[in-house]
Amino acid sequence: MLKKDILRKAMLAERKSRFTNDVKSYRFTSAAVAQNAIELIKDLGARNVMLYMPLPGEADITAVTAMPLNFYIPVTFGAEMRPAVFEPGAPLVRGEFGVLVPAEPVYADKRVIDLVLAPGVAFDRSKNRLGHGKGCYDLFLSGMDCVRAGVAFDWQLTEGFETGPHDIKMDHIITESGYF
Repeated sequence: MLKKDILRKAMLAERKSRFTNDVKSYRFTSAAVAQNAIELIKDLGARNVMLYMPLPGEADITAVTAMPLNFYIPVTFGAEMRPAVFEPGAPLVRGEFGVLVPAEPVYADKRVIDLVLAPGVAFDRSKNRLGHGKGCYDLFLSGMDCVRAGVAFDWQLTEGFETGPHDIKMDHIITESGYF
């Protein structure tokens, strides 16, 4: 079993270098991930979806916002995350951790969300998620009654890594190859 900190460091280094000089490949692969996210949303019949604004090297699935649904994006305050209504085209600013957030957020009750699309540094076939180590998504998802889907590229799937009692498993993992 891989230690989280060792795997996180290796995967973040890989993510930083993987698409640095190949924007076309990044866009193509992200588009495939987004299409599979759209398929999962349709299959689940989700109406209230929380997605994320990608950091450099994360799969860009913002194409899903073309669907006629209610979308939310996370706004973080330390380890706490709150869902803010996302309107495509509305002004965004850099928030905590450099993530894009609404310039004038309108917060929603997290209980309305029926699907959370969560990025990760790595995932395994048992649907465990390795994040950046701050516990934001674990804290947010704890006790929520929603479908949790991890979003990644195929190369981010690993054989396994250590997990703790506070780690929240995903119900699905979405990559460019599909979802399971």
